[in-house]
Amino acid sequence: MSTIQIIAGVIAGIVGAAIWAAVAYFANVEIGYIAWGIGILVGLAVAATGQRGPLAGVAAVLITIISLLGGKYVVVELFVQSMLAETGEFGFELGDADAEYTEEDLQVYLAGRIAFQREEAGETVEWPDVDDEEESSAAYYPPDIWQEAGEQLNGMSIDEKVALRKDQLAEMEEFTELFAESMRTGGFLASFGLMDILFFGLAIASAWGIASREQE
Repeated sequence: MSTIQIIAGVIAGIVGAAIWAAVAYFANVEIGYIAWGIGILVGLAVAATGQRGPLAGVAAVLITIISLLGGKYVVVELFVQSMLAETGEFGFELGDADAEYTEEDLQVYLAGRIAFQREEAGETVEWPDVDDEEESSAAYYPPDIWQEAGEQLNGMSIDEKVALRKDQLAEMEEFTELFAESMRTGGFLASFGLMDILFFGLAIASAWGIASREQE
């Protein structure tokens, strides 16, 4: 077993995983035969660049497993990033604190914070039953909470409003990271099905068979 065999196997695994991820992302479907092909490609790369045998077979299997899992992760990550990019309320940076925003944006943030504080204190907050397509932000909050948020906002200076905007963006950024991490973990685990197990098994068996078979 030589270093060149490992390098060749890793390159083959990366190429195979990239093809699999690209097809899965752009065609929105995972093709099991491509996953199987990764095992064949890795096995051939290892077998063609050095001595075959059990050690080469083990190396080919490990590279294949890592490549398959890596390809899966890349697909999930691409979908997560695409989802975040399409969701306008996510993706803010702290440096955007001076970007265009309205007084209503800050009042919404204050109203949410007031409601959270009341619920944390054990108070019951009566949330309005509104349609999701309701355009008015005020309609989503109890009138007394919305009024209190407006009063707090009116009593703030420009500097205090800028500081509030930074707090708002920081919380949104933190929520975005938590949301993305949850999507990565949940999406990765949910992406495995019966057909994945089948083709992963075929890929591993092929990598082992090709790389471990003694050369005649």
